[in-house]
Amino acid sequence: MNHEDFDDLVADLQQYVDAKDLEDFSEYSLSLSKNPFHLGVLPESKTVFTSSMKSSCDDDITWYLDISEGRITQAFYDLQGCATSGIAASQTAKMIDGISVQDARQINAQDVLLALGKFPKANHHCAVWAVKSMNLALDLYEKAQRQKTTLNLEGPRIYNLFPRLFGQISKWKDHLTHIKEMGFNWIYVNPLNNVGFSGSLYSIKDYFTMNPIFAQSVEDQKTWTSFQTFIEQCHENGIKVMVDLVINHTAVDMVQEHPTWYKMKWIVKKKQSDAIVMFYDKDEKPSSKKYPEDEFRIVWDVANAYAVNPDNTKELQIWGDLAEIDFNSPDYSEIESYFCRFLDFNLKMGVDGFRCDAAYQVPTPIWRKFISYVKNNYPNAVFWAETLGATMDQYLEVEKAGMDFITTSVKWWDFTAPWCLEQYNAFRKFAPSVSFPENHDTPRFAWETGGRKDTQIFCYLFSAFFSAGVMITSGYEFGFQKKTDVVNTTPEDWGPKKFDISQDIALINEFKKQWGCLNEDGPIKQFEYNNQGILLLQKSSMMEDQKMFLIYNKDWEISNPIYIPDLKYYLDFNTPIYQLTLLGAKMLVTEPCLNRSLKPNEYLLYVQNKY
Repeated sequence: MNHEDFDDLVADLQQYVDAKDLEDFSEYSLSLSKNPFHLGVLPESKTVFTSSMKSSCDDDITWYLDISEGRITQAFYDLQGCATSGIAASQTAKMIDGISVQDARQINAQDVLLALGKFPKANHHCAVWAVKSMNLALDLYEKAQRQKTTLNLEGPRIYNLFPRLFGQISKWKDHLTHIKEMGFNWIYVNPLNNVGFSGSLYSIKDYFTMNPIFAQSVEDQKTWTSFQTFIEQCHENGIKVMVDLVINHTAVDMVQEHPTWYKMKWIVKKKQSDAIVMFYDKDEKPSSKKYPEDEFRIVWDVANAYAVNPDNTKELQIWGDLAEIDFNSPDYSEIESYFCRFLDFNLKMGVDGFRCDAAYQVPTPIWRKFISYVKNNYPNAVFWAETLGATMDQYLEVEKAGMDFITTSVKWWDFTAPWCLEQYNAFRKFAPSVSFPENHDTPRFAWETGGRKDTQIFCYLFSAFFSAGVMITSGYEFGFQKKTDVVNTTPEDWGPKKFDISQDIALINEFKKQWGCLNEDGPIKQFEYNNQGILLLQKSSMMEDQKMFLIYNKDWEISNPIYIPDLKYYLDFNTPIYQLTLLGAKMLVTEPCLNRSLKPNEYLLYVQNKY
């Protein structure tokens, strides 16, 4: 066969293949497979939003979207997969390139298939995947925008005013100057509602009546005038107010008034002591064989709030003063109406936000209803989910509810184990977080450290560095060592002061305000170092146009050497690097090699901007 015959054969074969392809694809679809639109990596841009996603057939697509002022100025994609996936992704990129984010959100898989014309039905899932993966990048953009518009680039710096330490609300105004001077822009107050027999702040028996220990009078218990006045005083000082929203349980004292609101279970009790042994759902009634009648009795009754010990499933932690709300109750409309009235009650007093107690124990649709109900009339109201102890699945459910903030577990990190950053970088995609060195449920940090002032300062700084939001519990600034107690704490427990780091907290709060990456939950990366006593941590802004680098001697007892040949390895923009101090100094780094010793608990901070 000569060359001309061979070329003719190849041409005939290509014509045959093209003809067969046209049985399944339109000419336009085939043109995209040969000349794809914007296949590749988007050139560096300060507004790039990137997402990766695998399809059901294990293809992998990565989107690079350049978004400016709500418009997709460029849409690129990179693909590891089959030709049909490439065609669908190429058409999606072409459709969203140059349009607004809002319009891009309206595009669905059917729109892509319609534009492609003829396309194999067996591969329609490629269009679904292309659109779904593109929307993940838009999610990141919208979350970054939400952080900026809602927070005005300033993360919440929260002072937890633990009410049992302060007593009557009429006296709280005396502490406002101190709180303001430390630079806090939020005050969070634990429940002020009237409580049940246990006296616990979280065992609420009447949401609309104030706990008498905080009220000025019987009349004030009903009107909440003193609290409304305090909120006004906070606002005059530029401080917003957040209250606890406890809706997963109430005091058992409320059961008699609303018997159909609560979860019912089979309760196994010991006959002799009446102690609860176990709870069972309706269709799991335990047998007398397992629980002999001479030792146990089994009753169908309202269940207390409880938790099962994961290490021993036969062991329960039972809160006998609490009863769990049943959001599947036939009378759910009454429950919803009650808590909507409570939300209104707070918002009309001027409350700016809600800390959602044990948020992951309340069904997502319930949260969605309440959040939507509030934000339709109060769009700037903030919802902070208390999520400590939640699983990844529970975090995913809470995220779907539209919470503005979640809670981190960094307080328990040893600055070494990988779990903390793995958790942070996974959960930060859902909502920005709030960190703290202690809260009202934990031991006092000053007690845990034996009253060390230097670690008290650093651990607040680290919490402020780690998350968009930061919180302390009242008394942290003075090194209080007695744990707060939701039942027994009184104003007499104020003190003694171990030290006063109020000025240090003020410096840290001012420092946090100045740097965008510290007011966002951008990526955090830990670098390995040959000395286990040294922590190297890099935090970026959401748009990754600012990086802050922390070097910390995590050994609180001995000095540790640090040698870094070139800081540009960790701060790799082609722009100047600056060393920072909390006093506001910003010193240009002219020698990128660092070789020195860090004292116990000593740290260094560096920053670099991309532009």
